Amino acid sequence: MAPVMITCTRVGEKVSIDTVPLHSKLQVGESMTWQVSNLPPDYSVELCFDPTGRAPNGLFKNLGPDVVKKSSGSNVEIYGDSFNPPLAFDPIHPLRNLYRYNIVVRDPKGIVVGSQDPTIDNQGSPPEPADGGQG
Repeated sequence: MAPVMITCTRVGEKVSIDTVPLHSKLQVGESMTWQVSNLPPDYSVELCFDPTGRAPNGLFKNLGPDVVKKSSGSNVEIYGDSFNPPLAFDPIHPLRNLYRYNIVVRDPKGIVVGSQDPTIDNQGSPPEPADGGQG
């Protein structure tokens, strides 16, 4: 999957966040990368994967419910290994497969100066190979 591109633009005291794509689709086990650019010096970016209380252990095997990355420059990369949603794929109720998460930018004092709420759509487990994996 192509990385999620997060571009920060400082507007006075605030930071505008532009995320592409805003809505991602992942199958169980897939990985995801977020690339943050133009983060002001000494600011931090957070990915919060449990704003609704549906994913208390996060959505990825190596990322907890809250991930904070401090900036040493203007670019930060965050890698989520192995998408692991807490609820099984539900083909009858598609909204149950949608997970909202928060992107938060904080200034050096820890004050929130920008945020956005993208989504990840659980596409379920990948299909089994036609040859049963013998191929």
